[in-house]
Amino acid sequence: MERLRGWSGYLGMEIYNGVIGRLESSAYALGKWETLLSEGRCVWELANDDSHEASDVALGWNVACVLERTCEAIVAALRAAMLRAGRCYAATGVGITNKH
Repeated sequence: MERLRGWSGYLGMEIYNGVIGRLESSAYALGKWETLLSEGRCVWELANDDSHEASDVALGWNVACVLERTCEAIVAALRAAMLRAGRCYAATGVGITNKH
C-alpha cells in the first residue's frame, strides 16, 4: 500500500489474476483497490488470467462497452475508461449486456 500511495499517474490496477488462484496466494487485490478508492483516488480495475496453462484461460477478463466488435472500438473503450469515461469493467463471471 505504501508504494501504491506514493506512486502518481497510474489510472488502473490489476485487482484479479486467475493464475495466482492456483498458487498459494489470493487471486484478488480488492482490499488494496477499495482502500485507494476510499482515499479519493480514481483507479480503474483490471482482471487478467495470464494463461500460462490451459486451465488458466477465461478466469478473469475486462469487458468493454462498444457499439461494434472491432479491435479499434475495444481499444478506444479501454482508453476511454482509463480517461475516466467508464466504458469497461473487470470480470470473473458477471456479464452486463445492453440491447440497443
